[in-house]
Amino acid sequence: MEFISGGNTVPDLHIGNSFMAPASTSWNNLNWQRYSFEVTIPSAGYEYADFLFTTLHNVNGIVIDDMCIEEISSASRANAGPDQFNCSNAFTLAANTPPAGYSGVWSVVSGSASISNTSSPSSTATISSGNNARLRWTVNGTGGTRRYTALDPADTGGFESCCSPYDNGWTAINNGTNDWYTGSVPGAYSGTNAAYISNNGGTNHTYNITTAQTSHLYRDIKIHPDATNITLSFQWKGMGQASTDRLLVYTAPTTVEPVAGVPASTSTILRWCNLVSGTNPYNVSFL
Repeated sequence: MEFISGGNTVPDLHIGNSFMAPASTSWNNLNWQRYSFEVTIPSAGYEYADFLFTTLHNVNGIVIDDMCIEEISSASRANAGPDQFNCSNAFTLAANTPPAGYSGVWSVVSGSASISNTSSPSSTATISSGNNARLRWTVNGTGGTRRYTALDPADTGGFESCCSPYDNGWTAINNGTNDWYTGSVPGAYSGTNAAYISNNGGTNHTYNITTAQTSHLYRDIKIHPDATNITLSFQWKGMGQASTDRLLVYTAPTTVEPVAGVPASTSTILRWCNLVSGTNPYNVSFL
């Protein structure tokens, strides 16, 4: 699994991790495993992120469900509102309202103006001389962290929207035999559906043990401008051949389009992507 983030004014951020499934000789004896990791955004300016899941498979393969992405913000942002033009010298300001624990204050950056209430986001500003002024709205405080859910496990994060990866906002790049599908076939951790590998058009969650293939399942995630940390967690089950079958999770820029069959075992290199997690889903617990 890989997480990659970027923006127009910042370098790409690449984060990788690894995890492994518990040993079992029977699919029915496998328990769902909750995997979670947190990414710290190093600075402002990161505008997008990709979470990329990659698997090399063999009889029952890998099933994932209840995907959840949360963005954690350690502060409130300031938005002074749009530029205003008026025939009179009085303007009603339109800044954002700070959340609990934060406060805002207006100040005059340039020009000559008076502000009726410097702590109100909708205060009235009056230009006292000249024909323009520049104002600043500053938000500060100790309101703690806030969380935004960017991918809901009860909806498209749990693959609960209808019948295919596409219907859930995901893109499957399949290798032709052992392919990604979504549905109720393998059972789900919660709800009805999960994402799974199938070698017969999604009818069963089985795969071809003699065919070495790599298929991808990915989607773009929009990052909130206040986010400082991003946490990805999901439930998964896997059963396959030791040292052969793998679930790889990457992050990547939204410009990356993975290619079926790449990377081939035992390589984990995917160009422009960062390996977040790589596991052999057979014989070792990730805990």
